[in-house]
Amino acid sequence: MELGAGAGLPSLIASLRGAKRVIVTDYPDEDLISNIQYNIDLNIPDNLKQNIIAKVSQAFPFIYCIFIYLFIYLFIYSLLIKLLF
Repeated sequence: MELGAGAGLPSLIASLRGAKRVIVTDYPDEDLISNIQYNIDLNIPDNLKQNIIAKVSQAFPFIYCIFIYLFIYLFIYSLLIKLLF
């Protein structure tokens, strides 16, 4: 499963390398998902297309917020460590 796939390159490679099931997700944007599907159609042979699916992630905003808060926390923590020690 690839979250925030963008073009979906890691998922395409995983599928081509023999992954049994690949789910490519990103936030709900019709153009983005259709671009991922275009990349799948262009680069994945017909016999492997049943193993890969492009899907809109309903949980993406929640997961995104967790990662942003975690990143900010770690960034501030590392700055404080450098300043104090």
